[in-house]
Amino acid sequence: MWAVGEKRTEYEYHEPGAASGYPESHETKFANETLPAMKKMVANAKPGEVERVSKAWKDIETKLVGGGGVKETFDAAVEAVLKHWEGAAADAFRAHAKKISKKITDSAKYAENTSVAMQGAA
Repeated sequence: MWAVGEKRTEYEYHEPGAASGYPESHETKFANETLPAMKKMVANAKPGEVERVSKAWKDIETKLVGGGGVKETFDAAVEAVLKHWEGAAADAFRAHAKKISKKITDSAKYAENTSVAMQGAA
């Protein structure tokens, strides 16, 4: 883990599931709760609100990687700049831009996974 305020430039995205090192199944603290206790926990829940938030997360994914989204616009801008730029600096820019583009894609995956989880809870 890193310290608060520490600048991080590298990361590794972990797709949910066994291939990423996350277990396919797990047990939460709720596994040992009684049904009446769990019903009490959600007695005031608002499924419509959860569904609204789920849709908002899906909208974030679409804005990031959907047609005309952030990733497409970013990638096109990078390509436009690189059409007239060569050399070591251009190569370094290209490599860094590729990392940023991947981070946009990975962020969209996080948004999609959050949307799916919340939709299941609604």
